[in-house]
Amino acid sequence: MDQDVANERVSKALVGDGATIDLMVMNLLHHFPQLQHEDVVAYISKCALFNKSVDLSAYNDILSLVQQSSSLIADKHILAKVEQVSSENKYIQLI
Repeated sequence: MDQDVANERVSKALVGDGATIDLMVMNLLHHFPQLQHEDVVAYISKCALFNKSVDLSAYNDILSLVQQSSSLIADKHILAKVEQVSSENKYIQLI
């Protein structure tokens, strides 16, 4: 894929501006130290390839990212952390 097309798809895939997205990714990585920054980039890239948007404040998107990027089992503890990250990232979007 052409670099310009790839960049455009990634920009369209992400919900929010650059600084907000950076803060939301940092919050996600803080709560899920098993994830690496590269895991988040790979997930976003995969979504962009299929023209799917990614909202890092959406519970379902966070859960999907965590499940696809790690070997974590979605137990009560993980689901609670996903809910917390979702709430905190929604707050970050408001700032």
